[in-house]
Amino acid sequence: DSIADRVSAALALRLSPSEKQRISRRPTSDAAAYDLFLNGRYYWNRRSSPGDLRRAIEFYSQAVARDPQFALAYSGLADALAVQGVFGVRPPAEVYPQAMQAAERALELDPDLAEAHATRGHIRLNFRHDWQGALDDYDEAIRHDPRYAGARMWRGFWLVFAGRGEEGLAELQSARDLEPDSLVFAVNHARALYWTRHYDAAAEQLARVLEVDPANGLARTLQASVLVQLGRFDEALQIL
Repeated sequence: DSIADRVSAALALRLSPSEKQRISRRPTSDAAAYDLFLNGRYYWNRRSSPGDLRRAIEFYSQAVARDPQFALAYSGLADALAVQGVFGVRPPAEVYPQAMQAAERALELDPDLAEAHATRGHIRLNFRHDWQGALDDYDEAIRHDPRYAGARMWRGFWLVFAGRGEEGLAELQSARDLEPDSLVFAVNHARALYWTRHYDAAAEQLARVLEVDPANGLARTLQASVLVQLGRFDEALQIL
């Protein structure tokens, strides 16, 4: 907090009230809960296998058990639960309501939390099929934190699903620009390239991901689908 105050003063920054609030916000005063949250975020940022999601949920659950006022950890828990539903790791009807409950709890504790708005939008779109509600949440998340890449990624998917493919790809590229080292964002960008029939670009991007992480299950599966569309059937069969 002290460093943030001194940097903003030295640069003569004119911060809005919401920006000042964001700088001074302390997610939790429990160091152990924060450590658990960081472990959860580590596995969430990997999320290339069902095991990563389970570990993320375990750590986030322990974090909110230690500090029931820890909004960011509730938001992380909602993320990991919801994505279990996306990939069929657990029945969607079982995990999405739990995810929504965690996201709503995060917003009760911190109504300005960008992560929680984005997560609620993700659940509204994928489980409730509430298209406008989802877009409103994504826009609200970006309003609170324009640099939160997760909101831009999910908003990009929304645009692709709505048939606005090039706009969606631009939004997904902005997410990648914000998190250039994230393999998850790279794979999701490739997924949108595949959906919008940019097969060569998707193949090139997936090849780069698999250079870094050859065991990435999401990238491997998507690569097989892309190769089918390119007519490279033998290679796709080998991967599958």
